[in-house]
Amino acid sequence: PTRAYSNGSAFAIQSGDTWSPTGGDGSAYFMQNVGIGTTSPQGGLHIRDTAVASFPTIDSGANNLIIEHAGEAGMTFITNATGASSAFIDFIDSGSNSFEGRILYNHANNWMTIHTARTQALKIDSSQNSTFAGRVAATGNSYFGSAAVSQGTAGNLGGDHTGGLDVVV
Repeated sequence: PTRAYSNGSAFAIQSGDTWSPTGGDGSAYFMQNVGIGTTSPQGGLHIRDTAVASFPTIDSGANNLIIEHAGEAGMTFITNATGASSAFIDFIDSGSNSFEGRILYNHANNWMTIHTARTQALKIDSSQNSTFAGRVAATGNSYFGSAAVSQGTAGNLGGDHTGGLDVVV
C-alpha cells in the first residue's frame, strides 16, 4: 500500500517498503496519478468529492485534471475585487513565451474576454453587451430578440438594443 506521513515539518510517501522524502519546502513529486477522494485516480490529478454513477471514458488528451462530483462539479478562482485583478486560463504552445488562447475575467470592471491567436476575439461587458472582433457567422436560423433571420439571408443586420432589427438585403 502507498501511505503518506507528515510530522509537521517533513512529508514522506511510502510505497511498499520504500519511503521517499519530499522537498523540505513541502513540495512533492509523484511519478504517477494522484487521487484526492479516490484510490483509483484516472488522470494526473483526480479530485473526487462524490462518485458519479457511471464513470465515463476520459480522453487521454484531457485527463491532466479531473474534477468529479455526482451533482455539480466546479472550480473557483479567487482574486481581489479591485485593481489589476483578473482570473484567467491560458492556452500556451510549447516553446512559446506567450499565450495563444485565453479566457479571462476582469473582476474590477466585471467583463470577460476570449482570445484566439493572442488577439481578443470576444468581450462581454457587465451590461451583457458583446463585442466581436471578427465576422459572426451562423448556420440555420438566427434570432435577435423576437425577430428571426432565415438561413441564406444575405446583407447587413442592424438595430438598436430596444428590440428593433433591420435586415438590409
